[in-house]
Amino acid sequence: MADLYYYRSIAYRETGDLAAAEADLKIMNDKRTQLTYRSGEAIHDLVWLHLGDFYRQYLKDDDRALTAYTSVLARTTWAPWGQPRKPAATGGSETLVAATKAVSDILRKRGKDCEIPQLQFNLLLAQAEAAASVLKTDEMTARLKEALALPGRFTADMETAARSILAFEDDLRKKVVNAAGTLATGMTDDMRSLLLKTATAPETKDREIAVRALLMFAPMDKVSELLDKARKENRETPIRAGQ
Repeated sequence: MADLYYYRSIAYRETGDLAAAEADLKIMNDKRTQLTYRSGEAIHDLVWLHLGDFYRQYLKDDDRALTAYTSVLARTTWAPWGQPRKPAATGGSETLVAATKAVSDILRKRGKDCEIPQLQFNLLLAQAEAAASVLKTDEMTARLKEALALPGRFTADMETAARSILAFEDDLRKKVVNAAGTLATGMTDDMRSLLLKTATAPETKDREIAVRALLMFAPMDKVSELLDKARKENRETPIRAGQ
């Protein structure tokens, strides 16, 4: 159904009837609010993307384009009962990539380059969550590694904490990581679970990335308290016979 309206909108657009073209592009999402009708978030996101492209390219209206693209970028969605999270799988879509690029282009044109790194981070996080939802640990950690490299995202305090955690013996490291995981917010349960599993595993290429990624989502004052407690516990641990 969405494809039918989309292709008909192209026909209207090519004949110069931009009002009819806009109406066809909007109809799926208009029905959603009028009739509490939902076709699945991937379809509605694609409709918003097409509408944003139309506003930007044919009406030269960047303000309305931004509103449409922002509906794709948002990780929550409309429902009769409120604003639930979109399915994690939508974070791995090319629709989200295209909308992020379009918004970045508009912001750059307006001299708001400083807002673009946040958009990049949001995209990488959504892609990591999509990978975590289907247990693709390597893909998840690859996206998070990119996020960690964004300017200003991983602070010196976080790096100091990460080095301390990674220096602990396995049992204490696992204890601290699990405690830090309970403090971390702003991610799906699937991603938290995979990060904890990776961060507490024996030495692997992704363990350091997982520890650092968890720290991006945890309040550093609470992490510092955990580390102080862990260091004290480490000093007070008696040396076993034979050591």
